[in-house]
Amino acid sequence: MKKVIWFLLIAVNCFGQEDNFHLSKNEFNVELLGSGIAYSLNYERTFAQEEKIEMKGSFGAHFNPIEIKWIGTGKTLGLNAEAKINWLLKRNSVETGVGYSYIHFLDSKSSEPLNLIISRLGYRFYNKRKVKYFGISFTPIFVVGVKSETADFNRYIPYGAIRYGWKF
Repeated sequence: MKKVIWFLLIAVNCFGQEDNFHLSKNEFNVELLGSGIAYSLNYERTFAQEEKIEMKGSFGAHFNPIEIKWIGTGKTLGLNAEAKINWLLKRNSVETGVGYSYIHFLDSKSSEPLNLIISRLGYRFYNKRKVKYFGISFTPIFVVGVKSETADFNRYIPYGAIRYGWKF
């Protein structure tokens, strides 16, 4: 009889505990280089999460007031969107993704906007509470639909990114 009482006490105690883990589905991050070329401000949303895999979507924007030689001259405004799959490790994660960036030149009437396909392979380092993170990524850029008279124009640009973000 004592064993049954102890079993019931332990079982009731186990079911009475609350789960302290809260899945934060929203994220905000600042990315240097990467999908915004110079920088971008991004919002991410987790749409689905299985045991070790999470699927996310993100979108962001940037405004660049300086000249970037390989894109053209002057100020640019850009928008980006990306689909991601992250492999969750104990605390950190490996991220992969593919996205699209649209870059519009603000002070040049002759320049056509740039359309870029940007892939991502990176790693995220989370703090102990998994609320803040630092990430580093390889983000090669594929330039789409640009006709160039010069032979030195490169349609594939190896690129990288670093980011700092918050989950909420």
